[in-house]
Amino acid sequence: MVLLQTPFNDFDLIATCSKSSEWSLVEIGCFDSNGKSTWEARYPTEFLQKEKHEHTRLNKMSLWMREMECKIISPETAAFDLEWLKYWDEKGLPPGMTKLIAIDPASSESKKADDQVIGVVGFRGREVYVVEDTAEKGEMPEAAALTFISYLSRHTILRAVVESIAYQRVLAWYIERKMKETRRWCVIDQIQDRRRKSDRIIQALRDKAANGLLFVHSSHKKFIEQFGDYRPNVDMLDDVLDMVAMAITSARYHVAVDGEEEDYGGMNDESDIPALELDALGAAP
Repeated sequence: MVLLQTPFNDFDLIATCSKSSEWSLVEIGCFDSNGKSTWEARYPTEFLQKEKHEHTRLNKMSLWMREMECKIISPETAAFDLEWLKYWDEKGLPPGMTKLIAIDPASSESKKADDQVIGVVGFRGREVYVVEDTAEKGEMPEAAALTFISYLSRHTILRAVVESIAYQRVLAWYIERKMKETRRWCVIDQIQDRRRKSDRIIQALRDKAANGLLFVHSSHKKFIEQFGDYRPNVDMLDDVLDMVAMAITSARYHVAVDGEEEDYGGMNDESDIPALELDALGAAP
């Protein structure tokens, strides 16, 4: 038997067969592994990208993914709601933002590997703005350093944050060399977040987005797609989300919120609080 079917849900016939080793599955969506149209003569890549962007804007990403990319996305099981996102297209970026650069390194050239993401994220009060980003698979460290320097030349950057992994040391060397060559400087924080990636993404993004405080541009297609598709503990691309999550986490310690430093668990001055009195058995009265 040969089945030719667009999937409708995770329990339809084609989905059931795809989970069995007795069937051979060929999945052909509208995009190939390089993001180009699989049928350029009929559906040019530019046309498909425009259509996908329009579906995203109308909050119809699940329909697009099912009909055009042969992937099932259930809005009910997603961690985020696309309607939470706000767009800064028309009004533009607000003045007086504090900006950070965040880098989510990835050294693997595997087709299933995450992209290496470098982005600029702005903060104004409690609002978060995704300003611009680049996401490239298998990007060489020198090319990444050039992207970093280009962001420094276009924006006033408070500091940069990068996840500390072995590959990062190579990338840091290239960035430092480029900063010396161009005489553009930025403090770089190396972080080692031991939380699960899914935890830090949800903890950083959900509160901001659900309260209408996360702003993107409609051209940020990878971020919007990953945001609408994200499910914890499911193998999927989340590199752009992680980059923004890193920036938000770092900003909690370096960016003033409404004129004050936001407190995220730091030690407070409790000298005016009376000491707890214990009885002879060591119990509180």
